[in-house]
Parts: sequence; structure tokens; C-alpha cells
Amino acid sequence: MPGHTASLLYQDVVDQSQDRAPVTPVHCLPPEILGIIFAMFNDIDDTQWLQPSDAELAPALAISRTCKRWREISLSLPFVWSFLAIRFLEWDLPDYRQLILLTRLFTDRSKTHPLTLNLDFNKFLSINGEEDTIVPILRILVQHSERWHTVQLHSITRAVISHRVFSPISGRLPILTNLALYGGDEEEEDGPLDFSCDLFSNCPSLTSVSCEPGGPLAVPLTKHSPLAWGQIKSLDIYNAEISHALRVASFGTNLEQLAIYYCSGEPYTGGYFSVPGVTHLSICVVDSAEEAYCPFKYLTLQRLSSLDISRVFGYDEEKAWNNWDEQHILGFLNRSGCTLTLLSLRGVPISDEQLIQLLRLTPALSSLRIVESYWSDHTNWTITQRFLQKLTIDDKSPPFLPKLTDISLVLCEDGLAATVLPNALISRWIPDDSQFKVACIKSVDVVFINESEETIEVLTSKLRFLREEGVWVTVERVQVVAEEEL
Repeated sequence: MPGHTASLLYQDVVDQSQDRAPVTPVHCLPPEILGIIFAMFNDIDDTQWLQPSDAELAPALAISRTCKRWREISLSLPFVWSFLAIRFLEWDLPDYRQLILLTRLFTDRSKTHPLTLNLDFNKFLSINGEEDTIVPILRILVQHSERWHTVQLHSITRAVISHRVFSPISGRLPILTNLALYGGDEEEEDGPLDFSCDLFSNCPSLTSVSCEPGGPLAVPLTKHSPLAWGQIKSLDIYNAEISHALRVASFGTNLEQLAIYYCSGEPYTGGYFSVPGVTHLSICVVDSAEEAYCPFKYLTLQRLSSLDISRVFGYDEEKAWNNWDEQHILGFLNRSGCTLTLLSLRGVPISDEQLIQLLRLTPALSSLRIVESYWSDHTNWTITQRFLQKLTIDDKSPPFLPKLTDISLVLCEDGLAATVLPNALISRWIPDDSQFKVACIKSVDVVFINESEETIEVLTSKLRFLREEGVWVTVERVQVVAEEEL
């Protein structure tokens, strides 16, 4: 799902690892290694779309045109050609003949390898009358539906999904594992009033679903778009009324991972939604506090062990999420009776004292990730001296988070790199846990925002002891630019 544009630009993280070995020239790498590198280009989360011109080639085409050797290797590796991403809006009528040929090229060269398809129907409310453009391309892809493994359909309306070109895929999706359906503008489309879609009701391998409940995978799904909900393990829900989102989630009787993106809406007056199998919950927010709190207000997750809350910085200052209100998550934790072992807070506006109070409720935590929410003035609001001192293990007070072994922090330096931060981390190196009954630290990941290499070197030097003792230590820096500075 295309995310909201963040007001941050993350540049390349500077790896500060030392003593790098000489790198073999790429043209000397054996085919096996080149194959692994080529596979990295086919990333569903970093889509390279087919383009009408050669200005921006899809990875498979770029690789095959680099040199004779790479062309031969790419032609011998069907997986290189198994990823096809098309934005139909970018293709004009004269270009569709080229796109039809490219589609055949990819399906032929991928041979029997499982296919990953990413299709964007933006602005097409219907594909009736598109018999010379989109329909022939879809017909080619449908002929290979038995190879569909991962499918993302963006901006797809009911009129599009109910077109007869898709009919043959029903019952012919044996290896479809990941399905994403993101709706178009349902208010403007002219889809059938008696809409139903059973194309995906018989997918024996389907375990992961992403959807917008207001789109073609409409509520109630059991009526309009049946799925084999008992086999779904992972569910991502986008841009929905919270009541619709939670009703969809409650269908997943064996659901293990639940992600709720940008969902809020009118207050829900019914009872709590219980999804007993969920062990991992992700909540993504675009500044609105209600998007963060609604899932906690209405969900009960007895087996939850992993919680991730993240904020994407948006533009609506009136709805900005600027303060942490603990009452909703406290009610959720008390009601669920769950035991958290992993907590990730990214961009969450929680103060150091509020974080300490929250962590008191999670004594079994083994993994903690905190990304500062305010960084423009080069100070921290969450990862402060007070918080790090609380994290420090000593013999004067009961241990805080005694089972914590993995720590990941993204923060401003704010005077912490020289003493307070390394002291807190090193204090958790306790190979003999019988002394304090505290687990020994296993990994440390620290990323400084807008800092120099000298700062990285200072902390790297301070943490050399941990690295020598076998702790996985990473110290990096990232350049972050506020939108108003661009």
C-alpha cells in the first residue's frame, strides 16, 4: 500500500564498521553470487514499475541490457523475470502494444517460477471498452494464475474486479500466498449493485491478506468477498472506519499477526473484539491520536507478545498527535492480560517518564526499540538521561526490565554519547545472571540523528568492550531533513 508522504527524508545510513575487506569487482563475481544480487531488485516494498520509455527500465530489463554475460545469466534465472509491476495510467494507447509484448516476455522468461504481480488501476473505474489495452494484458497474466504467489491490486474498483477477464482465476490459484486488494473511488464507480467476488474463496495456500474494507474486499466480507479466513495468519487493514477494521479482524479465527494502518472514525458502541490468536499487533498513525488509541479501546488480545506503534509525520496540525495518553493502552493491557516481550515505539510522542511508567507494566520485555518523536531542535523527549539512568543496572535498586537483551535506539546525541548512554548499555553485560537475576545483553543498535562521524566514533569506542565480548553492536548515523528545510 503506498504510504503517506513523510515529512522526513532519510538519506543513506552511514555504516561505521571498521577494517573492511577489499571488495571483488562485480564483473568477477560468480553467477551464483550475481543471482543473489539480482534477486534483491525484486522487492515488493520498493517497486520498480515498467515504464513506456527506456529512461527507467525495470530491473530485469536493465540487468539483461548491461552486458552479454549478465544477459546470459539473467536469461538462465527465471526468478529475475518473475516480478511484474504495471501502473496502467502511465501507458498511452499507442504504448499498449509494447506493454503486451513485455508482459509476454516476462511470463515466458519466468518459465514455471512463482509470479509476483503489482498492478495499479488508478483512474480506471471500469475496464469495459478496454479490449485493446488493459484486457489483453490481464488475459495473459490470468493464463498463468496457477503461478501467482504474491498479488497486489491497487485502486481496483468493484467494476474492475468483476470483469469477466478475471473469471478464470477462480479455483486456479494453488500457490497464492499473499494477497493485497486496495480499493478505488467507490463513490464514483459504476460497478454492479449485486456485487460479489468469490475469486479468492478457494486459495489453499493463502495465509497473508492486506485490504481496505471499503474497497472491493467490502464488509461484510463473508457475503460479498468470501475468503478462507480460518487459514489466514497475517492481516493488514488500511484506511478504514475502526469498527469495520476490527470486524474484519474478528473473522480471522487463526490470525497471528494484525496490522492496522490509519484507521479511526466514529466511536464504536458495541462490545470488545477478541482475536485470541494474535501475538503481534502493529498500529500505524498519521498524526491523529485517534488512529493510535482506537485499537486499544476496542480490542482484546490475550496472547499478544509483540507490539509496534509507529507514526508517519503528516500535515494536519489540528489533528496532530502531540501528547501520549496512557489510559487506553493501560486499559487494553489490563483487559487482555497479555505478556509483552517485544515493544517498538517509532515516532510516538511519549515522554521519558511516561515511557518508564509504561515499561513498568512489561517486566518480561526482552526486545525494546525506541525512535525519538521530536528531533528538530536536536534534543530528545523520550530517550533522555533520566530514561537511560533508569535503564542502567546497579546494586542499589531493583533491576528495571530484567529480561531485556535487545536494545535499539534512534535519537539525537543530546550529550548522551560520552557517558550516560554507554554506561547504561555496558551495565547490562552480566554474563552471570545469578548476581542480579538480569539477562545479559545480546544486541545493541544505536542510530544518531544528524550527527558527525566523530560522535559515532566516540560511542563505538565506548562500546568496544561489548563487541569484544560477543554482543552484536551497531552504531550508525542518519541525516534527517525537515520538509520546511527543503
